[in-house]
Amino acid sequence: MLNGILKGYCLILTCGKEIIGTGTLLDSNARRVFIKPLYQKVGLGKRIMHGLEDKSVEERVRMLGLDASLVAYPFYRALGYQTQSEEIIPIRNGQNLRYYKMVKNLEIS
Repeated sequence: MLNGILKGYCLILTCGKEIIGTGTLLDSNARRVFIKPLYQKVGLGKRIMHGLEDKSVEERVRMLGLDASLVAYPFYRALGYQTQSEEIIPIRNGQNLRYYKMVKNLEIS
């Protein structure tokens, strides 16, 4: 995580002194995009993603990638991200962690 902050581009949303959202761009990947539950569903996640996409375009990144959880998957689909693959990682007690590798082509002028 510290590597992403030091080497990447990090956006932090605050409300007063409280951190309510974050997002990091590391190379051509969006990482650790998070909005506190109390502040979700009001467009803040979109603002972070648009900020990361804008920075990607500025850096001449043509395709932005990310890993989406099952819960976040519809959010990223609505933003135009396409599924490359579905990944499953076995965890304890016969459970699996499912996530999706997604990408979005960015328009570079």
